[in-house]
Amino acid sequence: MKKRLVSAILASVLVFSSLTGCSAFDKKGGSSSSSVEKTDEELVQESSDEVMRYCKNAEYNSIVKVVDSSAKKDFANLNPEKNTKEFYKAIGYNIENKLDDTVKSKVLDFWTSIQKDMIKSYKVKKVKVNGKTAQVRYSVKYAFTQAELVKSVQDETVTNEFKAECEQYGKDHAEEVTKIYQEQGEEGLYQKIFNDILPSYIDKLTAKYNEDKSSYEGKEYLFVLELKYKNGKWVVTSLKSNDH
Repeated sequence: MKKRLVSAILASVLVFSSLTGCSAFDKKGGSSSSSVEKTDEELVQESSDEVMRYCKNAEYNSIVKVVDSSAKKDFANLNPEKNTKEFYKAIGYNIENKLDDTVKSKVLDFWTSIQKDMIKSYKVKKVKVNGKTAQVRYSVKYAFTQAELVKSVQDETVTNEFKAECEQYGKDHAEEVTKIYQEQGEEGLYQKIFNDILPSYIDKLTAKYNEDKSSYEGKEYLFVLELKYKNGKWVVTSLKSNDH
């Protein structure tokens, strides 16, 4: 039982979900004219800039409110809740259903903080308008690369410290967890252990991330937002990206 516990907890050290957005891209646009005071290009950029601002600030709920329903899936990797669920999946043991709300909030806060740091800056490269469709390209600077973040998450010192803490927990609470196991079975056992230990692991990951992030070099990406003129306004209908 003890070996299974340690293996389950240490598995979480290996988790890292993709944060780099979508994949292949390229559609073409053109130019148009409009009878409003601002040009179509200006109105298109206003709409796309709003979405990019929400992306930078990790305001996923705001993103899905302003983009077209067909585009929501393109922004899924910008959702901290998605990354949190991937984290739980890596640990296994149906852990999400065993955690108290306070622990869940701590885990979500960790991924949200990373999400907020992810996009360091962005700038428009090109705006194209073709009738009622448009395309805006952005150069987007990420604060970290996947390799840099994985290195922090998988830091050997953090791993060893947490492993030692797990082993000490087993010794200090042996009588208590044995009784829980006898009375409530594995469900009760894992609920107790994960709620006790996971917050400490998140604290260690947070501290390591904050220590390392100033040294990250980051990476540049190309974001391509497609828009359509619908119901009297320009709406983002897709996001595609690649590194460049």
